[in-house]
Formats: sequence, C-alpha cells, structure tokens
Amino acid sequence: MSPIRHPDPSPVRSASGAPSAHGTTLTDVRIDSDSDAGVDIVTSTRVDAGGAAGDAGEDAMDELTRILAREIERLPAGHKIASEQQLMARFGVSRSAVRHAIAQLESRYLVRRAQGSGTYVHRRIDYTISDSQTPSLHRIIEAGGGRPRTFVVDHGTYPAPEHIAQLLDVETGAPIPRLERLAYIDDAPAMYLQEHVRPDAAEHLDVTLQVVGSLDQVLRHSGREPQRAWSRATLDTPPDEVATRLQIPADTQVWVVRSLLRDARTRVPLVTSRAYTRVDLVRMVFEFDAR
Repeated sequence: MSPIRHPDPSPVRSASGAPSAHGTTLTDVRIDSDSDAGVDIVTSTRVDAGGAAGDAGEDAMDELTRILAREIERLPAGHKIASEQQLMARFGVSRSAVRHAIAQLESRYLVRRAQGSGTYVHRRIDYTISDSQTPSLHRIIEAGGGRPRTFVVDHGTYPAPEHIAQLLDVETGAPIPRLERLAYIDDAPAMYLQEHVRPDAAEHLDVTLQVVGSLDQVLRHSGREPQRAWSRATLDTPPDEVATRLQIPADTQVWVVRSLLRDARTRVPLVTSRAYTRVDLVRMVFEFDAR
C-alpha cells in the first residue's frame, strides 16, 4: 500500500517562524479505502488544537485520537495502521502524543498491538443474548461475524451441588454431567464455559460433542428444543486457571454470564452454565421482550 500523503504535517508557526501559541495544528482527513493504491487522502481540513500553552499538548493528543478513530472506523479489521514514526511525521507531533493516542484507541478496542509486528485495526463482535433466538453459541458468533470453534477441555459426572440441583430440578447429590469448554473466535481464545447438564437431556453427551461441536445441536438431536430461560451478566475477574485458558492477565475483567436453558415445549430445565468472555473480543448485547 502506498504511504498516506499529508499536505502539511508541520506545526502552526507565526510570521517569525516560531511555533504558534495556539499549539500544534493537526490535519483532519477523509480517506478512501477503496482506492487501488490502498488508503489515500482525498480531502483535508485543518484542526487547531487551541487552548492555552499549558493545555496545548493534551488538546493535540486528544484531537489526534479523534482523527485516528474516525479513520479507523473506515478500515477493515486486521488492517495495519501507520507506525509511530510515520504518524509523528504526518501530524508533526511527538512520540508521546502518538503513543497516548494509540493507547486510547486500544482501550476502546479499536486497535490491537502485536509486539514486534505493529498496530492493527480491531473489531469486537456483538454476542446477542435474547429470549427470542436459538441459544446456540456457534450461531450467535457467526451472526456477529466471527468464526467459532469449541473444544471440550474437561468432562465428567459429578454429584449435583444444591444450587445446581435446584436449577436443574434434580435431587441434591444426583450424578449430573459437567462440561468445561473453550471457545475460539477467529483463532483467539474468547470464551470459557462451565456447564451442568440435566442427566436425561442428552445421551452420550461428551462423545457426541466431540463430533458435533455444538451443545445446542446435541440437545436438538435428542429431541429437545433449547430456549433461554434467564441470563445474568456481570463484569468480574475470572479464576486464575480461566484467565490462563483465555490468555489474558490474571487481573483482567471479563464478562461473566450465567444462564439457564430449558425445553421450550416441556419447560423442563436442560443446562445451567457460566461463561467467561473476553471484553476485548466480544461486546455483549441483551435483547429481552418484557411483553
């Protein structure tokens, strides 16, 4: 891709040649991402950071963040943006201003930084939790534009704790299947699920899941019609082992979504689950009809 052309990256200067008291002037741009040569500037307007001398630096950094955010919205996910040096030359700002802007964009999940490689446009997918659609992890991720894969990390049969027994309407201590699964979105570990399944909901659950991959499909093949009965979501810090599975620092907050699935025809509970989901990869969207 040809480099982005910039008509005037220099700071505003007075008639004497000294930098203006108004601070650094940035150039706001409109880009054409469909150009055969790649991304190109087609128009430009000047934006003055303004403010008193002591505020000019912060104003310029904030304005740089806004300009880059507008440009990034027009670029596809995975697009590599200009390097720090290129942005410094283009806008006539310091390295600290560029790093501040990139850090702000990263905190808003608009870019991701790959050590030794560069900075890339980032897009989160919308993961919609609704009482009116099929509660299939695979379908929801695909609807959000992602490519899902799930793997069974652990499975077995365990005595049902009291709170799980109440949710699944079984006796406390009754043997129930328990699954732990790791879900990937576009090759990144995005969700870690802990699921308890009612014993009569599906036969040979662990074996079938290895083949089918989708718990929703396994339940449907067993004659069930899964429906989301309720969900509860919070932002919280996951257990260390979950953070390790998701490849995030131990103190990183994630979405923690607890759900109960039931059979739409019989109203019998089928699955209770807890899903830990990376905030930087997924935006949770809740749609429930109160009527």
